[in-house]
Amino acid sequence: MSGAPTAGGLAVLGHVTLLPGADEVVPIGCKHCGVDHAVRAFADDPRYDAEVPRTLGRRIDRFSALAVTVVSRLVRSFPTEDPERLGVFVLNSSAGWAYGEEQLETLVTRGVRSMQPYQATAWFPAAAQGEVTIRYGILGEAKSVAGYSGGLGQVWWAAQDAIEAGAVDRAVVVVAESRVSSFSMLASSPCRDIGEPPVLAEGAVAVLIEAAVAHTGSPLSVVWRGLHDGAGDPLARASHLGCALDDSPHSCPIELGDGYALVPMSGGSAREAA
Repeated sequence: MSGAPTAGGLAVLGHVTLLPGADEVVPIGCKHCGVDHAVRAFADDPRYDAEVPRTLGRRIDRFSALAVTVVSRLVRSFPTEDPERLGVFVLNSSAGWAYGEEQLETLVTRGVRSMQPYQATAWFPAAAQGEVTIRYGILGEAKSVAGYSGGLGQVWWAAQDAIEAGAVDRAVVVVAESRVSSFSMLASSPCRDIGEPPVLAEGAVAVLIEAAVAHTGSPLSVVWRGLHDGAGDPLARASHLGCALDDSPHSCPIELGDGYALVPMSGGSAREAA
């Protein structure tokens, strides 16, 4: 494509979903209530996955490792000739506390000189964006969203904006979360209601999209729907998105969170008000 502005919705070219198996459970000791909780997460640390170089795995959090792996599996099937025309848009709402909590404990117990130098770069929510763009040489527009209830909708909307403005031809939308640490679990209120089965605490989804005018598939669009249903967990929404694309792509609206939905285009504007 030439980079000229476009409108008319989006087409999903491919997607990859990484979720722990139903029987993969990791115990986390909650320092707030003193109780060990079981969460659904990868039994093998994602930082040691075959897609993650050993030197990289030592200096990133689990959520960044999941992002690297899920994007690797997606982009290998869709090589791009111009890395400046491919964008990356990442959602992470809970930061890298598996790495961060360990380093803060080291700071308190052993002093600052014992900490690893990658604390800041491993912890912050935009870390996955940086690792993905560097590793795969992606030079197009890149943004990170750290929202919660509406985060998935916001990151999808940012990707759509970049495509419609002609900034990129294609965009990889990534959601990567890992709450496999006692500190990050405080935001999930496990002490009040851990639930059965164990709550989903880790996973990643990557979706490759382009303008529908460049593709023959069913076009999609982020649409303001006034949902506000209160069920805002971005990982749950992202996993639902991946399953919906697998089971019945483009057949029904997919709620992305707090006012956003991914819906089949039926003509008209790419965004509509409820």
